Amino acid sequence: MGGTQLMAQVAILRFDDVTLDNGVSINAAWKRLTDLLVAKGVNGACGVIGANCQTPNQAAKDWVKSLNDSGVVEWFGHGWVHKCDEFKGRSIQYQAAAMQETARLLRTKFNVPCDTGGAPCIEGDIQTGIAVYEAGVRTW
Repeated sequence: MGGTQLMAQVAILRFDDVTLDNGVSINAAWKRLTDLLVAKGVNGACGVIGANCQTPNQAAKDWVKSLNDSGVVEWFGHGWVHKCDEFKGRSIQYQAAAMQETARLLRTKFNVPCDTGGAPCIEGDIQTGIAVYEAGVRTW
């Protein structure tokens, strides 16, 4: 039987550079964005910069956890220091440690799972592929 098969089209909404450190309140733009995602039932992924989320206040912890529990927002590691070369030209050990530390922080400080990542500036190299495997990252 001939004919054209249609493929489902999917858009992945990725929002980068969440920082929630030193008691900083949740940015109003982030709040509006995530409120809209929840209200419309649209899934999105928010990238957390590990070094900038080490000392979140309770409101930030509750916000991240409630969005995760909504099933609408997935949190991913978006690097530890958020430099464009963080995952390019660095050792496998350095890259894996950056991935693992950001994931650990999301689990311990915010009580949400994190087995997904994405490099700042979408930069990486062959070492990154090996580091993703060694760090146990499910999706990169």
